[in-house]
Amino acid sequence: MKGTPVANAPTLVMLDPRRLRPLRGTEHAELKNDLMMTLLTRMEWYRVYRLALDEYRTNSGPQPTYPSKAVERVEALVDTLIVDALDPEYQR
Repeated sequence: MKGTPVANAPTLVMLDPRRLRPLRGTEHAELKNDLMMTLLTRMEWYRVYRLALDEYRTNSGPQPTYPSKAVERVEALVDTLIVDALDPEYQR
């Protein structure tokens, strides 16, 4: 049933905004995005994925599998760079 609320789920009115946290840290977000894209766009496996994704989006190819483990390794590397070089308190 599309649009049906989940039973027993809190409504937005019930949520205390003082207790909400962003899913990901926003500090250094622009730097992290720049570093991630700089690395990813230079990796052959990512370029192959992006080409397959573009083909899928134009309806001329199958949906590619997102390379989550490989992207996670790059993200862990970028997180380490931010911690070591900029902010020892940074957490993803």
